[in-house]
Amino acid sequence: MQMTLLLLFVVLALTVAGAIGLVMARQLMHAAFWLLLVLLGVGAMFVFVGAEVLALSQLVVYVGGILILILFGVMLTQRQGTKGQISRIGNRWPAWLLVFGLGMALARLLVDFPVDTLPQNPPLAMGNVEMAGLELMTHWVLPLEVASLLLLVALVGAAFMARPDKRLKP
Repeated sequence: MQMTLLLLFVVLALTVAGAIGLVMARQLMHAAFWLLLVLLGVGAMFVFVGAEVLALSQLVVYVGGILILILFGVMLTQRQGTKGQISRIGNRWPAWLLVFGLGMALARLLVDFPVDTLPQNPPLAMGNVEMAGLELMTHWVLPLEVASLLLLVALVGAAFMARPDKRLKP
């Protein structure tokens, strides 16, 4: 139990560090890699609470789909020979005050949380991964395929729009 709790705190610390790195990143590609760390941390937290289906969905949909789409979009739209755009972040003090205030509110909630009401060994739902897979592959096959086709069309459209058009240049 103690090792699991220690591992949970390590995952939480890495997720928070990734979120801070994501917000503070000046280049879009670096922000995408910090987002990868955050999304993997959230998936690991789902595993800790016993929601394997949500963890797998987090990994497949967000890390495997959305984040890869963002990375391809960034790589395809950057022009060759130009350095990446560096963002200038203004108004940092109000943002830091907001982060500090929200952090204090969260710390207060964690301190006042009644730990004795938590179950020591939460019941595990047997077969939830199998049931979700069966449900996806029987009743939800058509919406799943339509969504994958829509994402493919979006990726091809983004690649088409990002390519340099040599016919229009004089």
